[in-house]
Amino acid sequence: MPASRPRLAVLTGVGGSLSTLDSAAAAADLADLVFLVDAREAARYPDLQAVATALGPTAVVDFGDVDGCLSAARSAGADRAISFVDRLCALAAALNRGLGIAADRPPTWGKKDVQRALLRESGVSRVPAARVAGAADLTRFLDAHGMPAILKPVGGVSSRDIWRLRDPAEAAAAVAALWPDGTPGPAMLVERFLVGDTRAQPHLADYVSAEVFRCDGRVAAAFVTDRLRPMDPCRETGLVLPSLLAPDAAAEVIGTASAALDAVGAADGAFHVELKPRATGSEIVEVNGRLGGFITKLAAYGAGADLGAAAIAAAIGRPPELDLAWRRCVLVLLFQPPTSARRIAAVPERSAVAKLPGVIGVEALATAGTNVDWRAGSDSAVATVWIGADSADALHTRLLQVAEYLTETFVFVGPDGARTLDRAWLDQIAGKESEQV
Repeated sequence: MPASRPRLAVLTGVGGSLSTLDSAAAAADLADLVFLVDAREAARYPDLQAVATALGPTAVVDFGDVDGCLSAARSAGADRAISFVDRLCALAAALNRGLGIAADRPPTWGKKDVQRALLRESGVSRVPAARVAGAADLTRFLDAHGMPAILKPVGGVSSRDIWRLRDPAEAAAAVAALWPDGTPGPAMLVERFLVGDTRAQPHLADYVSAEVFRCDGRVAAAFVTDRLRPMDPCRETGLVLPSLLAPDAAAEVIGTASAALDAVGAADGAFHVELKPRATGSEIVEVNGRLGGFITKLAAYGAGADLGAAAIAAAIGRPPELDLAWRRCVLVLLFQPPTSARRIAAVPERSAVAKLPGVIGVEALATAGTNVDWRAGSDSAVATVWIGADSADALHTRLLQVAEYLTETFVFVGPDGARTLDRAWLDQIAGKESEQV
């Protein structure tokens, strides 16, 4: 008799790297799905539950109640749990432990301080880091290790609330915002700022990401994604495929990413690891327990590949069939406002952006009157634009054309109500200014 199809409990939510609909499509030939939706999100976003219910068995549960979630997963006959939402990866790992999926240790997803300690203990990372709860803790670390440093939330996602500390003034600004009047604030992790080797292409960042698909504790498939240069202070601005990293450097990046996943006790599935490639060996930026955001659509646009199916295959222990034969070069631009911007006064027409050379699609475009805040990280992006070209050089040219158009047609105002315009990032990706620190 044929073996029964595996059943996955998918913890779905807002902001996933794979939507509920795309999860169902990716699993069609691999597994049956049951969707778990958080009761609070279901109340706030009714469409979330409606879509899940239309696609398959769905349970609305309290994601703060691990035992209740485990009971729902068992009642649905789930073999294991999976999530494409960063903040839910720790819950998915906890459910897998309860469902009898082997794990060496409790999950570390969402605990950047614990992960960094494990990476250091295993010898994968050499980065000085410390959990800080206020100005005194931060001062001690900076006195011991100096600047530049990076300060970020212990459980942060999407480059939200990341502070780059290059001098005492920037450190003081972070302290004033995070711990006003010395009052307790969010748990933060401070790390010595890492510098990767400078890329030959001015629009590429000194960091990359590795998408790693693991089965039975081993790498079943993996590839590297280039990143666009971040915008001050450390906001993500986009991803690029295929990577222009040399094959030997890419292999080293994937090997380091795999070692990091071993160190944090990652099980089967798809993982997103950010690293800074260096001739002396890559250094880990962070390790995430899900498929990287935006990369699924990039791989589909550029190579016709289905990364969602690959992620689900890996999660059920089946080596994914992943053939990345690139038909064109692609990128996604997350266009960010200046750090001084507080509100959008005017926006370009979506149809005009869509007609720019190489634009594949305009997924998101903010509206006039919207407030903006650089501390929202990736979520502060005011436009999400997909661009394609036949070569890497042509893609760079088209990126510059789109970025120039958006810089000129978006109108941002600062705290004083006057227009604020910052062309620094545009100059950097054009090669007019090369410093990446």
